[in-house]
Amino acid sequence: MRCFSQDGEDQRDYDFSRLRMAPGLRDALLAAFVRRTAPGAGLTSLHSVNKVHSVVVRLDRYLATLAWPPTQLSRLSAEHIEGFYESRQHVDNVRVEPFRVR
Repeated sequence: MRCFSQDGEDQRDYDFSRLRMAPGLRDALLAAFVRRTAPGAGLTSLHSVNKVHSVVVRLDRYLATLAWPPTQLSRLSAEHIEGFYESRQHVDNVRVEPFRVR
């Protein structure tokens, strides 16, 4: 999928074909990505779009570690999301910690 900066000068392609999650879940998350990144949807920079894409990629990596990952969006539960956030807590703490030092 190709996204453009608000001024139209920059562009970036986002590849969802490499995601390892089940096709049904991948297609649902791709549709949500398209809605979230469409013109007028609120994201106005490629930097913001990059963040959304990287979360989808990290979620894919997390789901690949599960014995029984969800295969459809309707099977993606709050427990999956909580587990994903827990798995990222150590990374997020490392990123935030330097900003707490004064």
